[in-house]
Amino acid sequence: MSRPAADETLGMALGVVAVAVVAGSLPATRLAVASLDANFVTAARAAIAGLIALPVLVACFPAFTAVALRSPAGGRASAPRQRRPSRRESV
Repeated sequence: MSRPAADETLGMALGVVAVAVVAGSLPATRLAVASLDANFVTAARAAIAGLIALPVLVACFPAFTAVALRSPAGGRASAPRQRRPSRRESV
């Protein structure tokens, strides 16, 4: 299987998984709210989504990891940026 075809197959498979997860979200929420507090269910869904998203961000976007772990004191993050003159000022 060529690389573009493999990428397309992977994309389609991930799309099917995403549709299945979203489709099951409403019935699962209705079942959970029947026995649990609605505020707890809301907070739990947000926490679970964050726990799933964090490893994905770290694995897929190394730049995100570098920015998230950068020390606020020292380094490039705390150095003041020099302002470049606008076109009107330089003319």
